[in-house]
Amino acid sequence: MSRKIIVAGGGFSNKGAEAMLFVCMDEIKKRWPNHEIVLLSQNEYAKKEEIESKYYLKVKSAFPLEGAFYKENGISKVFAKLKGWNKDKQKQIDDFWNSVDLVLDISGYALGSNWNYDFSIVYLLPFAYAKVYRIPIYAMPQSYGPFNYKGKKGLFIEYLIRKYLTKASILFAREEKGKRCLEKIGARNVRLASDIVLCNKSIDPHNIYTSCDDNTEKQIIEAKSVAIIPNVQNNKHTEYQKLLDLYRNIVNELIKSGFHVYVVRHDRSDATVCRNIADMFKTEKQVTLIDKDLDCLGMSELLSKFEFAIASRFHSIVHAYKVGTPCLAIGWAEKYYNLLAMFEQSNYMIDARENVENESVIQKLLDMTQKYAIEEKIIQSKLKDVQKENVFESIIIKP
Repeated sequence: MSRKIIVAGGGFSNKGAEAMLFVCMDEIKKRWPNHEIVLLSQNEYAKKEEIESKYYLKVKSAFPLEGAFYKENGISKVFAKLKGWNKDKQKQIDDFWNSVDLVLDISGYALGSNWNYDFSIVYLLPFAYAKVYRIPIYAMPQSYGPFNYKGKKGLFIEYLIRKYLTKASILFAREEKGKRCLEKIGARNVRLASDIVLCNKSIDPHNIYTSCDDNTEKQIIEAKSVAIIPNVQNNKHTEYQKLLDLYRNIVNELIKSGFHVYVVRHDRSDATVCRNIADMFKTEKQVTLIDKDLDCLGMSELLSKFEFAIASRFHSIVHAYKVGTPCLAIGWAEKYYNLLAMFEQSNYMIDARENVENESVIQKLLDMTQKYAIEEKIIQSKLKDVQKENVFESIIIKP
């Protein structure tokens, strides 16, 4: 059986998850070319055949917690047996995990009491298996916390975090706040590090695709153009109609200033909000909806054509900064503040969790329309410093 490296927490649902997956695949191919890469994902398993034919990637569904518990002694094994687990079920799991030499988790932001309980348990599964099969596991740079779990399920999740997550080889945190959350719960193997997509200088498509023929029609972007990249997650923090009104005011101001505006979808779930924004300007020739399903490489190329972007997806800002495109960011989490501060762009942060005032947003927008060329140079300079770091240099595979 071929030796394997597992990538957990990745997928193709949005360009951020896809970009992190592509970076991992590229780094693995360069460093350990003889290993088979396996994507561990319940969501992507339904498209297993399509994915495996298109990418140098195998897909496996998530393994149940009972399989990890059964490998242990004491109450954990008793729990697994009570759940109907036995030697026959364990045999297939043993065969698979005994062929694994490394696990990389690239979830981005999936562990915290802001998410539902089951989401946290699924996140912790690879850490449980890595511990019981003695496989090195690294949580690549991501956000964590808070860990304010409640009730019996909450106690169980905190038990799993202390038992498995804290035993990881290294937990890379993107923000100081996440690092403190991990250390508070008992992790001592925590390091601060920048996002792997941001640190990556280039991806070789031949390490990703089984066929690199690109027949995609290139999107023509007018001179003096701005991208609008919304995020449906902001709807949880600001009334939807208020958000649409905000985008209407932003687009009207951009049109008045002579810009062309392109509404761009960075995530499948953002399709409706993108259409709703574009529909407000159906008769306006300066507003265009781009509804193509670009991959993350195509997205980076597209963002390089804009003067700046009004961006809400975290990795849309990452993609923009990588090609020197400034952003007015509408975000909802600590990770946005950290990212903008890294590039000296904090003045362009808008927090969707706060009472967003149109006047202050428009003022930030007007500042950007005047200074985007200056901000581009600042971003390019800071990017050189950020890309001196590569967390893959710290990874040690199972001997």
